Amino acid sequence: MENLRRVLGRKSEDREAIQSVVDKCVRLGLVDDSSYAAGRAVSLARLGASRRAILERLRAKGVDQETILGALEGVSDLAAACALARRRRLGPYRPAAERPRFREKDLAAFARAGFPLEVAREVMACRDPDEVEALMRS
Repeated sequence: MENLRRVLGRKSEDREAIQSVVDKCVRLGLVDDSSYAAGRAVSLARLGASRRAILERLRAKGVDQETILGALEGVSDLAAACALARRRRLGPYRPAAERPRFREKDLAAFARAGFPLEVAREVMACRDPDEVEALMRS
């Protein structure tokens, strides 16, 4: 809702007209922050975004804190970290001979993505991609 208000604010300075349009869109069901937040949270987690990264992205779109926390209830940092490892070929997805040499860089990649150290270590402890997939399903 807030993002719609911002976009309309770039087109017009008439606050009453903007609020009228936003209210009408909400009333017609065209704008629903909770549905948007839930869908976006699942989508971003599937791509390997941490709960913290998802929270920040939704906050930047103007979604309120309570709605964001509701959307994050079904999101697992562990599953998202496994998805990131698969997508970026980190840890267990690297050839076995290269893993020790890239361990610190891979842990740093998880940290930059917003994952807690314990989650990153759990993914990095997997021996092969099959183990990561099993971890992601658990």
